[in-house]
Amino acid sequence: MKSFAIITLLIGLLLAIPMNHLQANKSGVVGKPFPSITTQTLSGDPITLPSDSKTKATVIMIAFEQKTQLKIDSWTDTLFKQYDIDQTLGFYEVPMISGFYSFMSGIIDGGMRGGIIKSLHDNVATFYGDREPYKQALNITDMSECYLYVLNNEGIIVQHETGYSDFQKLDRLFLTIDKLLNASDSLKTR
Repeated sequence: MKSFAIITLLIGLLLAIPMNHLQANKSGVVGKPFPSITTQTLSGDPITLPSDSKTKATVIMIAFEQKTQLKIDSWTDTLFKQYDIDQTLGFYEVPMISGFYSFMSGIIDGGMRGGIIKSLHDNVATFYGDREPYKQALNITDMSECYLYVLNNEGIIVQHETGYSDFQKLDRLFLTIDKLLNASDSLKTR
C-alpha cells in the first residue's frame, strides 16, 4: 500500500513539472530574441537593451502603469537578496511610457529618481515612445500587469513571468538564473 502511494506521488510530481514550464511560457515568447530598447537610465546614461547587458543572465522587467510597482517590488525584494545585481546578474526595470508624455520626461524621471535609491538608478531605464511594437513582439495584452523576462547572454528570452511573484514563480526564476550562470561557468572551464 505504501509503494502504491509513493508511485502515485511520483507520477503526480512528474506530471506537474511540464505544467510549470507551460505556465512560464504561456505568452509564446520563450526562445525568441528580446526586442531592442534604446533609452536612458535614471543616471542619465544611454542604454540599449539587451545588448548593453554584459552579464551571463539578465532580468528585464517591463511595466506600463505606475500602479504595477507593488508587483515589481514583489520580485525585486527577493531577487536583490539572492543575487549580486550588476556583478552576477543584469537587472533592468523599464517603465514604458507613451511618447505623448516625453515633454514631461524630466519631471517623471526626477520623481522616479527621488523614489528609487541612487544605487539602482543605473538599473531603471524609462522608455518614452511608441509602445505598440514592444507589446506585439512580447505578446503583451494587459498593460496593468508587470512582465518579467530572463535573457541569456545572447539576448534570447529563456523565461517569462507576469504579475505578482509567488513561491512557484520565484522557484522557476531562481532555477533558470542559476542554470544560466552555471552553464556559462562550466563552458569557461573546458
